[in-house]
Amino acid sequence: MVKTSLQAAEAIHFAYRNTLAIPLEVLGFVKNNIRTHNPDHLSAMIYYSALAGCFDNDLWGLYEMQIARTNICKIMGLMSLLKTCEGFALRPGDNFEVFDRVQGVLDEKIDLEMCGVKELASFVHCFTVVDHVTKPFFDKLIDKVYDLRKDLTSDVAVKVLWSLSVCGYKDHLTRFCIKVIEENRNHLSPCENRHFRWAMSNLR
Repeated sequence: MVKTSLQAAEAIHFAYRNTLAIPLEVLGFVKNNIRTHNPDHLSAMIYYSALAGCFDNDLWGLYEMQIARTNICKIMGLMSLLKTCEGFALRPGDNFEVFDRVQGVLDEKIDLEMCGVKELASFVHCFTVVDHVTKPFFDKLIDKVYDLRKDLTSDVAVKVLWSLSVCGYKDHLTRFCIKVIEENRNHLSPCENRHFRWAMSNLR
């Protein structure tokens, strides 16, 4: 019996990890209590629902309402905000309202100086996937990644390079990412290798 938002988040995570369908009881609890969930637990529900491939329209409509039309993002921690972005980036369809709200919170509330390069790269990737971000804000994210470029690992560099190639960026960060990747090419996974090749072909 699910009685708390933490238990619901854990149940959704368990379903994802074990490739099971999310129990109807859990989905019902999430929907019926959507306005009272702990913000960080809600972000976990969103993230693992997406990874589990559960895109129930009613469920995601409620997720979207909470994120886009309330102030819940403003009281989420940085990692919870990121997991919310990553979950919605996996969801098919128009998620523009959500990313408008997340961009606003990141721009106004979150000190990007506190973000590591991995987190910044993930935000860059999410905004690229949904193709909905203002250029000044995206440029600011890219500049922050460049400031931390010496912390780039090959897997994170692939993610950044893919995003830059989609957006048509050919600059100092692009060159640095390519250098990091080529120096560590043997450590890339097959998926990362595919993304690297795709990015390079797109940049030509």
